[in-house]
Amino acid sequence: MTVTLYEVRESPHSRKVRLLAAELGIHLHTVACDPRIGETRSADFLAKNPNGKVPTLEEDGFVLWERRQSSNISPPSTPSAVSAARTPRPGP
Repeated sequence: MTVTLYEVRESPHSRKVRLLAAELGIHLHTVACDPRIGETRSADFLAKNPNGKVPTLEEDGFVLWERRQSSNISPPSTPSAVSAARTPRPGP
């Protein structure tokens, strides 16, 4: 299982995902995407995330790009690290 994080290293949102993954023991492959030079507006990136924002998580073809959902990754003992984010949770 490989989880890829497309991120801006300085982003607090990306940092939150990295910290959570480290706490859960999930190894992240990180890819730097700099919106200042248009990397989040490339056709390849927009195919993953139509909003063109980071952080964006990808695992086995499943892409998670909502910031709030990016924190819903689960421990490696589950079949998929981002499986918890696939199931909608009831609102407050």
